[in-house]
Parts: sequence; structure tokens; C-alpha cells
Amino acid sequence: ANSARVGNQVSVSASFLEIYNERIRDLLAPDDLASPVKRPSFSTSRSAALLPLPGCDLHLRMTSPSRGHMVPGLTEVVVSNLEDVLALWRRGEVQRAVAETSMNVTSSRSHAIFSIELRSMAPGCREQRAKLHFVDLAGSERQDRAKTSGQRLCEGIAINQSLTTLSRVISALSTEGKVMPPFRESKLTMLLKEALGGNSVTTVLACVSPDADDLEETIGTLEFASRCKLVKTNACRSERMRRDLKEHLESEKGLLEAQLVRERTEHAESIDRLRAELYAARCGESAAQVEGAVAA
Repeated sequence: ANSARVGNQVSVSASFLEIYNERIRDLLAPDDLASPVKRPSFSTSRSAALLPLPGCDLHLRMTSPSRGHMVPGLTEVVVSNLEDVLALWRRGEVQRAVAETSMNVTSSRSHAIFSIELRSMAPGCREQRAKLHFVDLAGSERQDRAKTSGQRLCEGIAINQSLTTLSRVISALSTEGKVMPPFRESKLTMLLKEALGGNSVTTVLACVSPDADDLEETIGTLEFASRCKLVKTNACRSERMRRDLKEHLESEKGLLEAQLVRERTEHAESIDRLRAELYAARCGESAAQVEGAVAA
């Protein structure tokens, strides 16, 4: 919660979302917005697996190049200690989409991002902010081994597509600007753009299996982790005077208003020009008809 530390006002909040079939779901949504509904073929080891419900399909919105994308409507809960954070984690974790496949009894059917944001307001109205993201990626899935079909197959396809896009982004970033990273091709990569784009410190934990049957998946995972190591990031302090931020927003507002006026003026001029051309064309047709009648 808000507290004073050496004259600073500090606020810590947490949020939890999942990307299921390229749809963003709020895992901390109030019960009246997302009441638990069991999936028919989901594992019973988790009692609150949810169906994507109307109103829970959240959208991404670009805020600024420095802050990346945000999810309007995503629940953010103020926390004051570690117990609060862990309670929110457990609350969201039981809401995640899981299902049984031939490879995993409790297979994650979505990617999940648990975020903690810290804001600090120092004397003199200087604001500092930092974010910590815990990202749980669903594993890539081979249909011939997972023996999936129907809804499970669609989930596996969505998972593989987003992981492929993430791999392409990692590969592009590792080439140091030679290729444009395809961030916009997946909601996962758009959400992770801030973490992968440079102003961050990122750690990758690769989960592999010692089983010989999983050798191909293990090699693929290690190759992906190896490419991640080639991406260069450099965290810098994110702070801005509130006065400067207000001036920046007012400047952007003025530019947008000027652009809107300019576009409205151009639109009106285009309409007037088209009306004049239409009137001239009609007058030409009338003159031609009169000349034809006189000649007859």
C-alpha cells in the first residue's frame, strides 16, 4: 500500500493475465465478471479452470514507445507485503486454463504473465517506476505425441504460433537491428516488447526433460534459450518529473488536436472539390443534351 519511506510515497500493485487462444483474460477479475466455469474435458486437479467469457476478452493498447502496451480494464491490486503477492498468485493460478494430454496430465493451455509494478514519488514530484514480470510460457506441442484433437488441437496450434513468433522476435533482436522484430504478430510478443526491447534485465529459465523420448523437445528448448542469450538489454532508471510529464502530455494533446483540425479541413476541402466536379459534370451533361435536341 502507499507508505512513506524517507519522504517518498511508494505504491506497489500486482496484476495477472493469461493469453488463451490469442485472447487476453484477467485472472484476477472480480467474481461477477468471470465466475469459474469448468471446461468439459479439463483435468479435475484444478477446480477453477475457466472458459473465455464475454467481457473477459481484453484488448491491448499502445501507450507510448517507452512504456509499451497496456491492457485497459486489467485488474490491478495494491499489495503491502509478500503474503499479499503470493495470495494473488495462488488466486490467479487456479483460474488458468489447463487440460490433460497424452504428454501431460495438467498441461498449460495458455501463456501467463504475473506483473508487479512499483511507483515511487520522491520530494520534488519526481516519479520513479519499475516493473517485474513473471512469464510462464506454455510448452510447444507436437500433435502426434500429445494426441490432441478438437479444442485441445486448436489450443496447441495457438500456443505453437505464438512461440514461433517469439522465436522470430528473439532471432531478429539478436541480429542487432538487421531485421525488424515482428512484435505485432502476437499478443504475447506485444506484451513482452518492453521486456525484450532493451530497457530491462531478463532471465530465462528453460524447463527440459531427461527422458530420451523428449530429446527433440529438449534440444529445441535449449536452442531457443541459447538464442535468447544473444539479445542485449540494458536497464536504465525510469523516472520523470511530474511537471515534465504534464508538459509532455499537453504537447502531445496539442499536436493531436492540430492534426485533427488539419484532417477535418482537408476532408471538407475534398468534399467541396468533389461537389464542384460533380456539378460541373452534370452541367456538361445538360449542355450536351440541349445541343443534341437543337441538332435534331
